[in-house]
Amino acid sequence: MRGNVKKALKEVPLVTVTFEGTRKMTGESRRSDLWFILLSLLALSLSVTFLAIGRKFFLGNVESDYLGNFIPEAERFLRGEPLLVEFHPPLYAIAIGLVHHVFRDWFQTGLFLSWASSLASIVFIFLFFRYVSGDWEALGAIFGLVLSPTFLVHSATASSDLFFFALYSACFLLALLAVMRNAYRYWFLAGFLIGFALLTRVNAVCLFPLFLLPWISGLKRREAWIRFSALLVSFFFVLTIWTAYAWISHSPFFVQEAHLNLAMTYFSPGPDRMTHDAYLAVKGKFGNLLDVLGHDPLHLASVYARDFLFMIGRNMFLLVSPLVSFAALFGCSFFIRKSKKPVLYVYGMATLLHVLLINFKTYEDRFYIFLIPLFGASAGSFIEWVLEKKFASRKPRKVLAAFLLVLLLASAGVSFQKAYGELHPAFELELEESLPKVRALIPAGSILVARKSIVAYYTESERLYFPDLDTLQDLREYLAPFYSHQRDVFLYYGFYERTMRPQLSILGERKALDFLAPVASSERGRDWVLYRLKKR
Repeated sequence: MRGNVKKALKEVPLVTVTFEGTRKMTGESRRSDLWFILLSLLALSLSVTFLAIGRKFFLGNVESDYLGNFIPEAERFLRGEPLLVEFHPPLYAIAIGLVHHVFRDWFQTGLFLSWASSLASIVFIFLFFRYVSGDWEALGAIFGLVLSPTFLVHSATASSDLFFFALYSACFLLALLAVMRNAYRYWFLAGFLIGFALLTRVNAVCLFPLFLLPWISGLKRREAWIRFSALLVSFFFVLTIWTAYAWISHSPFFVQEAHLNLAMTYFSPGPDRMTHDAYLAVKGKFGNLLDVLGHDPLHLASVYARDFLFMIGRNMFLLVSPLVSFAALFGCSFFIRKSKKPVLYVYGMATLLHVLLINFKTYEDRFYIFLIPLFGASAGSFIEWVLEKKFASRKPRKVLAAFLLVLLLASAGVSFQKAYGELHPAFELELEESLPKVRALIPAGSILVARKSIVAYYTESERLYFPDLDTLQDLREYLAPFYSHQRDVFLYYGFYERTMRPQLSILGERKALDFLAPVASSERGRDWVLYRLKKR
């Protein structure tokens, strides 16, 4: 068996086959690729730019992580202080710290990095699927991304999701080029990027199957060892730089509280498994990852299985456009049969590992952006099969192509409208009204009690977390240490407080209390109220 495999690899070595294919892609084919990439980049750039136009404020959700974790970490980096490395590796915080020197605005910095990362990932994804499979798969992967509300939303959101996705996609493209061109520089670059990806998110460990490529590419053992060493040396070079920086700055090398993300998912006392409330509920109960995994393995396994089934349904029907998911269901087998290359096997292995790893976290569609190109490529294979195999006659094929174009445009309109709605919610209207008023009333350096950091950020005040309390008496006792505080203390009750603290809805009625005095409120009704803590 092993001898037959070796013989087959020698007869059809991947490097030779792919290199010959690459030579054919010069000239007209390469020019058409370039034009398509440029047009795709232009369309995506205009779409994301339009989505971002009019965005004036952070809006919570994933941007709460940007405000509460990444900006403070970036500021510590810029001041030369030790990093905390609490939930995420440090690279994204370092990146926004460096880019902030250009924009001098954290919001614009985050939007720019996401916008640039989305354009870069389009290029990487197109080239990867073009080389590994074909034109239709590359087209499908691109349109899968462009038609995905999830991808569009996070391309115009200040978060690390697209930054990581661009690195993740570049790793596969460079690994493929390393096999195709048989050049050492691509192996080194691939190793560097795997290291950078790991310093961006812990789940980049799913990229480790790329280290198998030198061994399954039909190379002689000595050549495989050399290329494997190039990957390994460049990968550890990146980690060595971070180790040196961590040692010099007295920063922790490993992420400190990643195990609490797992604990929140499986052992949160309530239905909330992802917010700061859930984090506070499990903090102090688990010291490390082994504590979490060993706490109740049967419960963990049952919840994991339930989440896995839920994740499959959500990803197939909500992650991408229905047009793409429908075609992908039928086209997956065509895509696999057409793309039987070792690089694709490694890509599939890494993708499966990534899915299994991410499923340990409470579902969020942004975690699965890496699946969108695969769905799109499978859809492209199905459309190719329909148009070229089942409709060989030119006239029916033109009619069907026109019908697909109409579906494509309609799907694009629906996806764009959905993305625009998510990026411009009702909370944005609340901030447009409230921020000018509260900025004039809250002195810089004050303390602001709020569920999210957004209003505190824009008023240059220190946020005091608004905990999940049952009654006004509980709130009174929580604020008791601040009655005689030198700084002014305010409380903001708006959208997130109404949504997540409904038991204190009386605060939305702008009533004077014995410990809180209303100082400003919405003119539209019960949208928001600002209180000042009475001094004693």
